[in-house]
Amino acid sequence: SRRSGDSWYRKAIRFLHMTLKRLLLVIGRTTALTALAVPLFLLGCQSRMIYFPRAYDPGDIADFADGGGLELAFDTPQGRQRAHFWPGKSVDAPIWLWFPGNAALALEYAAEARSWDPDAGWLFLDYPGYGGNPGKPRPETVRQNTIGAVDALAAHLKTTPEALAPRLGAAGQSLGAAAALMAAEDLRLDRIVLLAPFTSMTEMGRLAVGWPLCHLNRHRYDNRRVLPVVAARGARLWIVHGVDDEIIPISMARELTALAPDSVRLTEVRGGGHNDLPSVAPSVLARVFREAGTR
Repeated sequence: SRRSGDSWYRKAIRFLHMTLKRLLLVIGRTTALTALAVPLFLLGCQSRMIYFPRAYDPGDIADFADGGGLELAFDTPQGRQRAHFWPGKSVDAPIWLWFPGNAALALEYAAEARSWDPDAGWLFLDYPGYGGNPGKPRPETVRQNTIGAVDALAAHLKTTPEALAPRLGAAGQSLGAAAALMAAEDLRLDRIVLLAPFTSMTEMGRLAVGWPLCHLNRHRYDNRRVLPVVAARGARLWIVHGVDDEIIPISMARELTALAPDSVRLTEVRGGGHNDLPSVAPSVLARVFREAGTR
């Protein structure tokens, strides 16, 4: 009959409606959990995505000491830290603070750095968690290590950090470029050499995970903010960046240069990638450090 047919039809419609409602509820819950899981993962694991700490091999520090290098120990809230100092050729030689990239150790650059400026002293700084140092790296602990290492160096040289500051310059690669800029800001240094710098860690996050997830970044290295500050104080800056950098695009170096064009000299290295600048352009780096060392 028509009535029994209508009843069957209504039951079928109700069944389909309930099934669709349950399906949408499951999909909604799954989507919400997925949307929540991704930010939580990025918040909890981003340190592992930024930093790649390693310890030195036992012979590395011994070889540095045998060649004439010194170990400087100092304390921060992260625990007992150590940096390594290579004296200059004269008692008043300039001294470069060297900061490595996020997967490197400072002493891995020791031989190359001394070829860039053989007359200068070099203070090689490792971050907390790197090179056997205790603690965890983040902008504030990197700053603590820099201040502690310079204080220890001043004590070793029997002077004060304030008296030592005019002899100091800051240099670093990639993450180390951000550390070098922070050192220049904190210590009021006037000579900075940056290899393959990024604009900000948030912008690097945008390249890796996109917008808006990049704004979950908790490690606020911001070269775009710091560079104009140190330039306004009269600092001179040199940027060396590989045109073929596969990690930090050359556009970021150009953007940083445009922030203070009268204070920054940019050298673009054709054929240079991200990690191979020291080996691809040793003569360029020697020229840059020679210029930067001239007061």
